[in-house]
Amino acid sequence: FTVRVDGAQVPVTNVAIVGSSVLLTLASNVPHGAAVSVAYADATTGNDDSAIQDMAGNDAASLADTSVANLVADTAPPLLLSAATSSDGATLVLDYNEALDAAHPPPVTAFQVTVNGTVVQVSGVAIDGSRAVLTLDAPVAHGAAVTIAYFDPSAANDANALQDAAGNDAADLAATAVSNLVADSTPPALVSAVTSADGLTLVLGYSEALDAANPPAATSFVVTVNGIAVQVTGVALA
Repeated sequence: FTVRVDGAQVPVTNVAIVGSSVLLTLASNVPHGAAVSVAYADATTGNDDSAIQDMAGNDAASLADTSVANLVADTAPPLLLSAATSSDGATLVLDYNEALDAAHPPPVTAFQVTVNGTVVQVSGVAIDGSRAVLTLDAPVAHGAAVTIAYFDPSAANDANALQDAAGNDAADLAATAVSNLVADSTPPALVSAVTSADGLTLVLGYSEALDAANPPAATSFVVTVNGIAVQVTGVALA
């Protein structure tokens, strides 16, 4: 016999005949969802002493690689892969490693979201394939620190929870950092404008870091001293 699980050969450690069934014991368990196949090679073209055969000694034919129905139950809970905001900050998206049960989503109270340390209420939960999409009462701003926590309703498998199709509940999730994918759409604002101590430069302070690799041209600025224009000879961003 040759048994393969997800393409890898698994040794057969024992063969037993029970009525009309052949029972093969494997060196390792077949996991839920794995692709399984079996092949059988009859020892010779004749009727052999040791083979799959009937009581009259007629050998069963060799069996080419044949798909096996995998009836192993799913007992593994969904695992969180990532957590991120939507680009507009209106929702949080939790990606799991398998499809979730869309018919029995958890209540909004099972989640706690914080933005810069302040709790933001979850107003809706939707399941889309392997994703849980949480709608927030207030959108997340660019650059804000976001966390998500999830509380499974009970230690058992619950009717309404983050769960897979087999009813295996996802575990509690302690406060976990969420990737903030909200784009920065706020332009820098001028905060201050001063000369250097020697009067050779002007320093413009802005509300956020500037792009030092792409400074504006010197001709973009107009500087006057006592009403007289003074040419700008260089621009540096630091």
